[in-house]
Amino acid sequence: MTGADAWLRWIHLGSFTVWSASALGAYWLVLVAGWERRRNAADAEVARRDDWVRRRFLDVLWLEHAAILVLLASGVYRAHRFGLLESWDVLLAARWLRWKLALIVFVVVPFEAYDIWLSHWHLPRLLRREPQGSPARERAWRSHDRFMWFGGAILAIVIPVIAWLAVFRPVLRTGSEQEIEPRRRLEHFQVAVARQRNGLLRADVPHHRQAHDPALLVVLQEPPDVR
Repeated sequence: MTGADAWLRWIHLGSFTVWSASALGAYWLVLVAGWERRRNAADAEVARRDDWVRRRFLDVLWLEHAAILVLLASGVYRAHRFGLLESWDVLLAARWLRWKLALIVFVVVPFEAYDIWLSHWHLPRLLRREPQGSPARERAWRSHDRFMWFGGAILAIVIPVIAWLAVFRPVLRTGSEQEIEPRRRLEHFQVAVARQRNGLLRADVPHHRQAHDPALLVVLQEPPDVR
């Protein structure tokens, strides 16, 4: 592993941590402020504090959304470095990677795109226009709460699944072990060929000495006959 590859991996992991954890911790404060406001509905000071906490939460979302952009950019660049972008066949060779990409493209990206529009465009414009305590402002916060609850419930499932796929790289298919193992070797072979073209894999060095992404490290050999 080169120094650049090591730094890229840490950037990728760090941005994943910031993206998945920053808004979660901040939104807990929003929930606490909301509970206090519901218990003291007639208290103007409690209502003011609740509004202040919510607006600070929108500021924290800048950090979350910057992290998701770094996460996606570093992921694409790592895929390029590993040779996974040479063709669709290579990119989709491993079943675990297909599922990971599907969750990112069809769940994470749409959720974050809407969240970016809502948190940095729609809500700030409305908050500047409407005075505190106005019905339109209260409806906007309730709508934002529903979005956060619904999206948070989905991401609470999706994020651990993505992490599990990335770390353990399971063989996600049905069939006997006799059927699975040759296909898994073929998947690894396809990726390894692409990586060797980019100088990331040496055929003359045992794979256990090339300590980088173990699931993709194989000693190049003739591909198994899989029909």
